[in-house]
Amino acid sequence: GWGCFHPQYIQLFNSQKWLMAFIGIYIFISGIQTTGLGGVVITSLETRYELRSAETGLFTSSYEVAAAICGLVISYYAGQRHKGKFIATGSVMAGLGAVAFVSPHFFSGKYSPINSEITSNLCFESLNKSIASNTSSVCNSYIASSARNYLYIFIAAQVIIGTGNNLMWNVGMAYVDENVDPVASSVYIGIMVTLSAIGPAIGYLLGGLLLNLWVDWPDPSDGVAPDDPRWVGAWWLGFLACGTGMLIISIPLYGYPPYLPNYAVFKAKRLAMAKGKSKVDKEYGTSIKDLPLATKELFMNLPCTFSILAATCEATTATGFAVFLPKFIQSQFGLTSSTASLIAGSIVVPGAGGGMLAGGFIMRYYKLDGLAAAKLNVIFSGLATISVLCFALSCGNVPFSTVGLDRSENSATVCNYQCKCYDSFEPLCGSDKITYYSPCFAGCTEINRNQTFSNCSCMATVSNISSLSKFNTSQHGNSGICPLECNNMIPFLATLFVLMIFTFLKTVPTQQVLLRCVPESQRSFSLGVQWLFLRLLGNVPGPIIMGSIIDRSCILWSVTCNQRNNCWLYNNQQMSRLILILGITFKISTTIFYLIAWHYYK
Repeated sequence: GWGCFHPQYIQLFNSQKWLMAFIGIYIFISGIQTTGLGGVVITSLETRYELRSAETGLFTSSYEVAAAICGLVISYYAGQRHKGKFIATGSVMAGLGAVAFVSPHFFSGKYSPINSEITSNLCFESLNKSIASNTSSVCNSYIASSARNYLYIFIAAQVIIGTGNNLMWNVGMAYVDENVDPVASSVYIGIMVTLSAIGPAIGYLLGGLLLNLWVDWPDPSDGVAPDDPRWVGAWWLGFLACGTGMLIISIPLYGYPPYLPNYAVFKAKRLAMAKGKSKVDKEYGTSIKDLPLATKELFMNLPCTFSILAATCEATTATGFAVFLPKFIQSQFGLTSSTASLIAGSIVVPGAGGGMLAGGFIMRYYKLDGLAAAKLNVIFSGLATISVLCFALSCGNVPFSTVGLDRSENSATVCNYQCKCYDSFEPLCGSDKITYYSPCFAGCTEINRNQTFSNCSCMATVSNISSLSKFNTSQHGNSGICPLECNNMIPFLATLFVLMIFTFLKTVPTQQVLLRCVPESQRSFSLGVQWLFLRLLGNVPGPIIMGSIIDRSCILWSVTCNQRNNCWLYNNQQMSRLILILGITFKISTTIFYLIAWHYYK
């Protein structure tokens, strides 16, 4: 009930299963919003607000910093207080943060990727003087009203969302564990972590569908197709829906009591199942003065400490992959952002969700204790390390012509030397299967009613692509980047699926190790310490590192007034190589830490 309002007809909801249902909805929506949609919309946000990948990586990092800062102290205090109220308050904060995150869409006006002053980006011998003379004023206006300024609103919104969602994982897992039968605890926690994986997967799928809609929906697009790198989908619709859902689900969560029926019986069972240090319960959490002593005791518990370190290494790569996986697939295989998101979701749903659920049921079916769970972590982590080799299956780069992009090239031997081209990026796929920066840089002088550019002096004959000096004037092209021919997508996705399974199979065993090797009063605190490490040392640097790797692989930047913005084209082979090195390094470290945790648990 709520306050003095406790009607009899709602008491049927006062059960473990209904609590799990409402918490599950919370986790599901949170996963859709935070990880699923958060990864899907990266390309659209970078294009719309002229951001680099390292900057969009700050979205997730700021989320994790906020969660880590408030998480430790809140989880410590919540150990002896009404955990349900903390969870409901977190739902409200996450909902309000989502609304704040989409606010730039309503403040920034309509998106127009095509310069309205350029009627057609064809090859002419002189620029429009009125446009050329306004360069200084345009740059002054750009600095004052740049869309990049909304970066700070995105970061602030993620801080609010991170603070709210932190309460679920630090407090919510302990709240569920202490109110259910300890024998069934692994199943309940397995459901929670499974929903936390299915949520992002559904977010990928939902985001993929929404990205087929123009950003200013229901208005039509501004002459740009979804396969054009300048396309921006309706990234904001999903966040708005999730924010509303989070606010609604907080209502029933506020109605739950501190302890559900049979709490005392379940507590007695947990004490009987406890081993080692977990039997000694010093009832921490009544005073802030106990915090240093509680922290020291926790870190002296070596199975707990090394399990936390292993999970931290895992989080570094997992968070980075979760944020940028759709973007990686889009670049590697030449897909639209929508298609890449749908493919990413189709891998994440059965892989991560199935792995988590299977891990929980393995624990339940074989009735495994903490020691057996620690051993499972070593085995699954080793298999995941081998599977990360999927990132060695890279694709080649999109054939791209740089002719004329270097302004110092004034030689008459350059095929487009007579063209005075604007810097506006309008990619053209030529009949020679080469992508050009724009029709002008391809030397095209004509366009027909079907938007096909022709009389392009820089295109070679199809039979002799390398002979650009022939200046074949009969070639043509169409808007967009040329399709990338690569046969590695199916093997990559199959191996990635295996990687997802082995990575998430150990999620539930890891949580069981943490919950079973510490006293009951320290369970919320141990989870809080775990999430502190996961966030500050794993989830915070993970997206930034991954974003920096992707930026480092860029071969064509969008530059406005000498300021580097978003990337248009990447070196796929370099991107794969760097991500592979990162993955192997952290996977090996994870396996070593799990091995040490298992050794000391014995």
